[in-house]
Amino acid sequence: MPFDDLLSSAFSPRPLHVAFVCIQNANRSQMAQAWAGMLGGGRIAAYSAGIHPAGAICPQAVRSMAELGYDMAVRGHVSKSTADLPGIKFDAVIAMGCSDVCPRLRAVCRDAWAIPDARHLPEPQFRAVRNLIGWRVYDLMLDLGIKPERSVLTLAKPQLAKPRLTAVQAPESPLADILHGL
Repeated sequence: MPFDDLLSSAFSPRPLHVAFVCIQNANRSQMAQAWAGMLGGGRIAAYSAGIHPAGAICPQAVRSMAELGYDMAVRGHVSKSTADLPGIKFDAVIAMGCSDVCPRLRAVCRDAWAIPDARHLPEPQFRAVRNLIGWRVYDLMLDLGIKPERSVLTLAKPQLAKPRLTAVQAPESPLADILHGL
């Protein structure tokens, strides 16, 4: 009963564990982890990893998040492999541009976000991708039953198709139908 597990997790005193996975863990997943930390207020334990880690975080991502007051270096962000993630069952796993090759991490639910790789984009378009990731993380937190720290996200919200978390196993209760409709 994955949705029952997710619902009970949302009301537990422990933070929800969310992993953001991409190819190099140098850009998108790093910014998603940063956004989750900023918006989560301690209610999200965010992780990021890559299938083929770059070994360093994209300088544009570091600068872009610093513009919002988030220092990736101070907060310990490093490019790492999915093998470096804790061996836990995550509450949610989000694939960012690697859904066809992402390893199957243990999770209650998962989603794949079609987020463009902004690494080679000019600053204005890079910021647009950063902001898109912020709003996706915001919506994810709402889906997980967590009220995000809205004051952090003051950027104009783009028109987004609502991402849908997918249960890892088939739901077995009417509550799952209610949650799936969120």
